[in-house]
Amino acid sequence: MTTNIYLGIGSAIFSLAGVWVLYRALQLWKHGVLATGTVVEKGTRRGKKGAVLVYPIIEYATPSGEKHRLNGVASASDKVPIGATVDILYWPGNPRRAREKKWLSFFVPPVALWVLAAAFAAAALKIIGQ
Repeated sequence: MTTNIYLGIGSAIFSLAGVWVLYRALQLWKHGVLATGTVVEKGTRRGKKGAVLVYPIIEYATPSGEKHRLNGVASASDKVPIGATVDILYWPGNPRRAREKKWLSFFVPPVALWVLAAAFAAAALKIIGQ
């Protein structure tokens, strides 16, 4: 019985976190300042099952000339060449909080949280059904 409660609470927490992350992403999409960034170098990291993921390191500047860097969206293929320009959205008043303006960087995180919420809910329902 207590396992069901913990799984239910976990499901609720992941669901609410997904809503919050989506809300913040939509706020940035709506109110963020658009800047053009330039890919200045590449970074790599290990993904699942040892795959090497490549991500662009993007430099962008505010209208006042203040420069910032951001790690872009990682992928298994090295699609974005150094020197390429990409769109960046950053928070007004806090340009260090930025994202590459790509569908993946805005909408995958909340969906991932909702998948976890569904997994917790399914586990709780399975236990209840036994």
